[in-house]
Formats: sequence, structure tokens, C-alpha cells
Amino acid sequence: MVELDGVVAGFIFTIMDAKRKTGEIGLNAVDGRGIGRAMHEFALKDLKERGAQIACVGTSGGAAHAPARRAFQAIGFDKALPGLHLFKVL
Repeated sequence: MVELDGVVAGFIFTIMDAKRKTGEIGLNAVDGRGIGRAMHEFALKDLKERGAQIACVGTSGGAAHAPARRAFQAIGFDKALPGLHLFKVL
């Protein structure tokens, strides 16, 4: 969690699969005050220190997530796999 002026400005969490040496940036969000890159770099450093050799992050292909895709590409995420997650109301 990032706090600026006593207000939450963003959050991020990571998931580490030690067996596969793969880390993932999980849910994350920022309020637009320019802290996203620092948060993502912090997360990648954390994953590397925990043994990750590969990192991944997921986001939508929709227009609303274009800023997130650009942010991830700006810090070196350059491989993409098309995917589809299906859901069912229970």
C-alpha cells in the first residue's frame, strides 16, 4: 500500500510460485498521482529477491485498461498470450 498525505494512493500485491520460480503481480491500483511505475518496480524487485526468474501480470484487452497495458509495457513486459476467463454465477 502506498500512502500520500495520509491518503491511500495505491496498492499492489505479488504472488510467488517458488517451485516454478515464477512471480505474478496481482491486483493493483493507483489514483493517478504518478506512483504506478515505482509500485510495479518495487513488486518486481520483491519477486526477484524471492527467487522469481519470470514475472507475469494480467490485464484486460479493453480500452479502459489501455493505461495499465502501457504502464506494464513501459517496465519491460513484452510478451502476451491471448486468453479468456469464463465465469458462472453460482
